[in-house]
Amino acid sequence: MHILILNRYDPYNVRAGGAERFSGEIMSRFVKAGHVVTWISSKPKEFREASIEDGINYIRKGNRLSVIWHALRYYLKNKSSIDIVVDEIHALQFFTPLYVDKAKRVTLIHEVAGKIWLYMLPFPLSIIGLVMEQLVLRFIYRNERILTVSKSTAEELIKLGISEKNIAIVPEGTDQPIIPSNLQKTKYPSIVYFGGLRPLKRVEDQLRAISILRKKYPFIKYRVLGKTEGKYFHRIQKFVNKNHLKDNVQFLGYLSEQEKHIIVAESWVTLSTSIKEGWGLAVLESAALGVPAVVYPVAGSVDAVIHYQTGLHTIDESPEKLALAISRIFEDLKLRDNMSSSAKIICK
Repeated sequence: MHILILNRYDPYNVRAGGAERFSGEIMSRFVKAGHVVTWISSKPKEFREASIEDGINYIRKGNRLSVIWHALRYYLKNKSSIDIVVDEIHALQFFTPLYVDKAKRVTLIHEVAGKIWLYMLPFPLSIIGLVMEQLVLRFIYRNERILTVSKSTAEELIKLGISEKNIAIVPEGTDQPIIPSNLQKTKYPSIVYFGGLRPLKRVEDQLRAISILRKKYPFIKYRVLGKTEGKYFHRIQKFVNKNHLKDNVQFLGYLSEQEKHIIVAESWVTLSTSIKEGWGLAVLESAALGVPAVVYPVAGSVDAVIHYQTGLHTIDESPEKLALAISRIFEDLKLRDNMSSSAKIICK
C-alpha cells in the first residue's frame, strides 16, 4: 500500500512540533509493516528537496502556502499508484476533498487553530485566517473521515458541523525513555519547559510565575530546552534581564534525547501555558519520566493531564494561579510522589 501524507512541515523542520512527531512515528510503523510512505511538505532553504529518513520518502517543495499546489500536482501525476492520502491540517488545509477520491482520503487534525491565528499573524490577516479556517472546515471538510488526538478537538469539530460519527479519537503516545536508574531529583525546586518558544505558548506567564515563586523559593531553577533564537526568544531574554531572573532561568538550547530526558526526569514539575494544544506531547513525555505537569485549563492540555493524578489544572489562565499550583506541588511531597508514580503508570 502506498500512503501519501500532506503536511506543511516534516518532522525534521525547525518549525515542526508534536503533530509532526506523532505522524512521523505512525508513518515509520507503516513502513516497518511493509508499506510505502511519501511525505510532502514545504522546503526550508537548507533542506534537500528529496530524502529518505526512517524509510519514509520526503519530498519538499515550495513554502508553507505553495506546498498546497505542489501536493496537488504530485497527486494528480501519481494518483494511480497512491492508495491513501492523509490530509494533515495544521492551521492550513490541502483541500483534498476537492480532488482526491473519497475512498482514498482521510483527514488528520490535532487542533482547530481558532484564536491561535491571533498570535500567528498581524491584524487583519489573523482575522482572515481565523474566519477562513472556520469556513473551510465547515463546508469543505464537513463530511470527511477525521482522525484527531483529543476529545477537546473532537468537540470543536462537532461545533463546526462535522458529524460525531465521522470523527475517531487516537490519543498520542510516547516511547518509554531510558534514564540512569540512580538518577535523583534536584535538591532545589526545579521546573523544566520544552514546549517551544512561540507567542502562543505564553512563556512570559511562566516567567512571571517564577518571579512570584522566587520570593518564597530563592534557589528555584527554571530550565528551557530547545531553540534559542528568533524574535520571541529575544523577547523572553529581555524579560529575564529586566526582571532580574538570570540566576533562576537557564536556556539550555537543543540537547540530545538522552540529555533532554535526564534534565526532565530530575525536575520537580513541567509547565504548559499554551493558548490551546492538540494534545501536548511534551507533557506526555514528562509524564513518562515521572514529572507532573501544571497546565492552563485549555483544550488539549486538560486532555493530556489528569487533574490531581498526573498534574494540576490551574484555576484560571494567569501567572498568579500558575504560581499557586506550582507551589502546591513544591510543598506537598506526598502529592508530588503520587503524581509522579501515576504519570509513569498511565504512560506505560
